[in-house]
This record gives sequence, structure tokens and C-alpha cells, in this order.
Amino acid sequence: MRDRIDADRKQIIQEALLSANAGCLLKSVLLFGLPIVGIGGFFVYLGLSKIHDQARLNDVAISVPATIVSSEVRRSTTKTGPEVGSTSTSYWADIKFTYEYEGKEQNSNRVWPVGEGGSAANIRAIVERYPPDAQVIAFVDSEDPGMAFLEKRWSQMPYLSVSIGCLPAVFVAALGVLVAGWKRPGIAMLSGLGVGVVVIFLSVLTGDHYLRNVPASERVWWMWLVLAGSCALALGPLVAVIKARQLNRLYREATEAAQSG
Repeated sequence: MRDRIDADRKQIIQEALLSANAGCLLKSVLLFGLPIVGIGGFFVYLGLSKIHDQARLNDVAISVPATIVSSEVRRSTTKTGPEVGSTSTSYWADIKFTYEYEGKEQNSNRVWPVGEGGSAANIRAIVERYPPDAQVIAFVDSEDPGMAFLEKRWSQMPYLSVSIGCLPAVFVAALGVLVAGWKRPGIAMLSGLGVGVVVIFLSVLTGDHYLRNVPASERVWWMWLVLAGSCALALGPLVAVIKARQLNRLYREATEAAQSG
């Protein structure tokens, strides 16, 4: 009975492959997938840019005396769904301060090299550390004296942004290989390998930067899972290649059977 079911399923798949237009399927995937890949590429670019900026600022920033002008918690509430009360609130510290660099007075409101929000409790704690009129130490970008921040800190978010940005490319590549690669397995393999190599390169590059630059005291354990998961994403297109080659064998068998019949 099982052999009969497998034979029926195989025949259905073969009939679908003979009637399918790989070119049209691939065009549909690209039409809807390329905008998504573009969004993912933006996240990758943004993450790499922030990673570079954070490392540079933590390295070259010069400490100078500063005075806190104002300090308060800001929040923004956005609606997350059609249901009543389905909202999300984000918090950030709005801390304005002045400082003098090379005889010129400047002002800034950046807390860290790469800004980010946090929970209400954490943001309140940060604001309490910098009350108005407090005399503190700020860090000035020696290459851009108009930019300064209050605390040297390593944010994990830029590294996470690179990993998240790779997801759309992997998904679209795997889908494209699967829907069109059964007719041209060679091109499918090259495409799958190409995307896999790019994803692994970005993941290894990000992980290497994280290991070399972020102090051990500021690393978080879950980032290693994120970076390992990024490398594992490369398997997506490669698995699709394997499936495409299996479909190609069924397609060739069906084509040969149709020609001999």
C-alpha cells in the first residue's frame, strides 16, 4: 500500500513538473522577493556601519569635562495591532549636555556611541545618574568635535542587525532555487553556494569583529548563538539545492517516459 501511495505521489509531482514554467515561477519569486532582500540588505548595511562607528568612537574618543543641561525620560507609544490596547512603548534617555573642545563650546545629547532604548527602569536609572547641572566626563569624537557621548559602551544591536538582515536573502534564495532549480540544477547549485558563501562571510566577519573588539566583560552569551545561527542560515539555500536536484531527477524520468511513450 505504501509503495502505491509513493508511486501516486511521484506521478503527481512529475506531472506538475512537466506542466510548470520554471521561468515564470522564478520571476514571481524575484518580483516579491527582491524588495524583501533590499530591506534585509539595508539592515546589513546599517549594522556594519554602526559596528564600524561604535568601534571607532570607543577607540578615538577623547575625554573632556561636561555639564548636564537637562535630563529626562522620553517615551514613544505605537499601535501594534487592530485590537484595542495593542500598543508598544519604547523609552530613551534625553540628556543634553555642553562641553568645550579646542576653545569652542559644543553640545550633544548622545549617551552612548551607538544609541538605543531600553526598559523604563533602565532608562530612569540612566537619567538619575545625570541630573541637571551635574559636572561629568564626556567623550568627544576627535574627528568630529561636534559629536560627543557620555558613556563608552558596546551595544549588541548592530551585530544582531547583520544577522537579521541575512534572513531575507537566505529565504528568497532558497525559494528561488527550489522553484526553478529543478530544471537547471547546475545554476541552482552555483546560486545556492554563492548565497551561502556570502552569508558565512558576513557571519564570520561579524563574529571576528565581535571577538576582537568587544571586551569580554561586555559580551553577552546569546550573541554567540546569534552568530552561530547566522552561519547555519547558509544551509538554507544548500538544502534547497539538494531538493532541486531530487526534483530534477524526477523531471528527467518523466521527460524520458513521455518521449519513449
